[in-house]
Amino acid sequence: MLSAHGAAQPLAQWLLGQASLPAAAALICQYTDYDGRTRTCKLSARAIQGGHEGFRGTATDITGELEALAQIRYLALHDSLTGLANRGRLYDFLQAQLACATPLAVLSLDLDRFKPINDHLGHAVGDSVLRRVAQVLEQNIRGTDLVARLGGDEFVVVLPGPFGQAELQQLCERIIEQLHLPMHLDGHRVFIGVSIGAAWSGADCRHAEALLQRADIALYSAKGAGRGTWRQYSEGMNGALLERRQYETSLREAFHNDGLQICYMPRFSAGGSQLAGFEASLQWQHPQRGLLGWQEFIPGVQDPALLDALGHWILHNLCQQAATWPAPLTVSMVVLPRCFKSGLMAVQLPPALARSGLDPRRLILAIGEEVMLDPSPNIARHLHGLKALGVAVYVDKFGSRLSALQGLLGGPFDGIRFERHLIETLGQGQDQALFAAMVTLGRSLGLQVAAEGIDTQDQFEQLRAAICDQLQGAFFGQALSGPEATLRALQAP
Repeated sequence: MLSAHGAAQPLAQWLLGQASLPAAAALICQYTDYDGRTRTCKLSARAIQGGHEGFRGTATDITGELEALAQIRYLALHDSLTGLANRGRLYDFLQAQLACATPLAVLSLDLDRFKPINDHLGHAVGDSVLRRVAQVLEQNIRGTDLVARLGGDEFVVVLPGPFGQAELQQLCERIIEQLHLPMHLDGHRVFIGVSIGAAWSGADCRHAEALLQRADIALYSAKGAGRGTWRQYSEGMNGALLERRQYETSLREAFHNDGLQICYMPRFSAGGSQLAGFEASLQWQHPQRGLLGWQEFIPGVQDPALLDALGHWILHNLCQQAATWPAPLTVSMVVLPRCFKSGLMAVQLPPALARSGLDPRRLILAIGEEVMLDPSPNIARHLHGLKALGVAVYVDKFGSRLSALQGLLGGPFDGIRFERHLIETLGQGQDQALFAAMVTLGRSLGLQVAAEGIDTQDQFEQLRAAICDQLQGAFFGQALSGPEATLRALQAP
């Protein structure tokens, strides 16, 4: 007997039902094996001479694949360190509440004095602090509320209505008071604090990104007021926007005055000895803040013209540089979701490849998994357009959102690159299970598996044992300038 979609059906009956179909039919069903375990298989059958001479087909056991996918679906919604919702779950929850026009209050929280704890007492104590903060937040919310950890020491609390202004004030003050108390962790007496920014949804704010941005602006105001306090968003805080525009002006001046540079992080095969290529990364020598990585200044740029100019310059320069390296060394770059969705990459890439003479197969584009959230048919068109050029396309920060898993199954991707946070927390039981499940899934789909952020010998050994294809991180050395990368490439065995 087969159990298909909850209904039992004899195999012969199902097969006879396929006799009139012109093509092979497929059925996902369950069966009990010799050990009494329920397993899942995929049956595909085609009638021979209308079924009079029998049937031919295949039966594939997909139990392991489905179990791995189910495990990933669960783990991908939670922060492995604290057990709180992660960024993906937060966005899903916010969008669902906003779609129902539910009144919302959102709190954006950032811990005070957390970095010195990590630096002086170690990450183990820092992790204990984060877990204790998670407990405090969960103890102060209702069953209908949501607490999420975005990473590092950033937390978000979502409070669906009904929730009044007085209640919001009491909650913020209570959280600040409780997190100001000393913590006794792992033999240490630790003092932290918290700053909170609050924002309400409304007719002029019905999108998750906009609501979170308002809460972040309020948080910035709270920090500016001396930390250990809370602020509620108001239109007067939009002065932060003026500051951002001034920041873009400084970046534009740096771009035109050779204040930007491209560095190259070496990437190695899993064995750690064979150079496989480099990842290109933009840096800015800021006059006040010092050397900044692109993650610290590019995401805040809103001017499309400036993004276009930067993208063109980076792409042409890295292709020219990589063309001087011996084959088969590759060069990779991260593509911002905004640049990908605009179709800019598909326009700029062909002339960059043609002018440099770089073999397209030696260029890897890492596409942020946020791209898969967009249901627009243009997304698929852009992906297939890039693949038609011959370049490799990887899913970047794989494992941070459930959407990445869903999009991966139907997308034209060559590989996956794991989120840095997964690498940082290797050694925790849940993270090891998540990582192993995702490697299994990637392998079953025939994808290259890469990891970034390898900083320690222990991480290297675990990733090598997991049979990742390529690794990169500070463990193998620091980023190199263009000439240094070329020299390294020419010296590679």
